[in-house]
Amino acid sequence: MKQLWKKHRIALTAAGLVVCMTACLGAGIAYSRARTEKDVVKAAEKEADRGSGEQDAPKMNVPWEDGTLYKDVLNDSYADIGQEVCRKFGLDYETVTMKDVTAEMRNYEEVLFLLKDKGANPLLEENEDKKAIEEAGGYSDATMSLEVYIDEVHAFGGGRDVIEQICGKYDIDPDQAVVSDLTAEQLEEIGALAYETSDHPKD
Repeated sequence: MKQLWKKHRIALTAAGLVVCMTACLGAGIAYSRARTEKDVVKAAEKEADRGSGEQDAPKMNVPWEDGTLYKDVLNDSYADIGQEVCRKFGLDYETVTMKDVTAEMRNYEEVLFLLKDKGANPLLEENEDKKAIEEAGGYSDATMSLEVYIDEVHAFGGGRDVIEQICGKYDIDPDQAVVSDLTAEQLEEIGALAYETSDHPKD
């Protein structure tokens, strides 16, 4: 037996090390995976807590299919917005389905959301009510400026430049104006310019 051990000592030792290393690696992977999952859950919970004050209820009911009625996608409290969108584009609010809803309609819908939910809010971040934001534990529909909204939607930092450019075009003072001082068409222009100047992939 001793001779066998001496003869195969290196091979047996190497095999033992491989087994030990494999076990350690497996345990490390399991730990890493579990830790990552915990971190993801924790981050999601933190994000949910941070965003919980942004609005009382979601504007849209998702998911939907092409045949889903447009009116069933909107929450009841936003039916007036859906009706206005359909009126502008010559569609019947009671029967139009999601396959008929175009990107242009969704853009118009978004500015109507802005006017309804953020109409009294300032255009620029520097004019936000910081105390109200702090007391609310984060942004809400009642506190978020148009600049911050645009920056978040388009994932860039050019919201202020875009707002000032469009306001300059229409002789509007962005330091004094609130969202409802802009027309739906002007808000659409701001959204379109933000899209064009951001890094979002263009179709």
